[in-house]
Amino acid sequence: MQTLSLILSIIAIIFSALSSLTKGEKNIVRILVFMSISNFSVALSYLVLGMENINGAMSCFIGGISCAINFLYTSKQKDVPLWLSGIYALAYTALNIISSSGINPGCIIAIVACLCFVMSVVQKNGRMFRVWMLSNNILWCTYDIVQGAYQPLLTHSILLAFYVIGIIINDRKSKSKSNL
Repeated sequence: MQTLSLILSIIAIIFSALSSLTKGEKNIVRILVFMSISNFSVALSYLVLGMENINGAMSCFIGGISCAINFLYTSKQKDVPLWLSGIYALAYTALNIISSSGINPGCIIAIVACLCFVMSVVQKNGRMFRVWMLSNNILWCTYDIVQGAYQPLLTHSILLAFYVIGIIINDRKSKSKSNL
């Protein structure tokens, strides 16, 4: 199962790295597709490691669904309704509490990470998406350490680096151009 988890983690890294390095408002639809694939891959990676990682699996599964739904709105050039973000936040919170049979440190970290994710996928530009995903990945690294989920920790650590690189490459340049 460790090998399958690693393969799924590599798939997640590839697609999330693509999302972190994709620039601009015009490409937010592409970012959502990449994030959906990445989230489903990480969810399966957590599941094959065992039920003690159920919070991570449930969170990433909902993340994949929310990216797919947001893709449908964004691809039609419609804003994602604010009420839908509220439903995502409630779903993340409720499913994390239910799946862990109450509130524990892993559950709390997963919920806060999920709320950062909700904020990331409703952004209209790549820069704010990357800022929220940076926060999200820091929290998931913390969750992985607390839960002893080392394959996903490797994934989230690499993704953390890609979001930092994406911010440096895409966002510092655009900020300096706007100062000219």
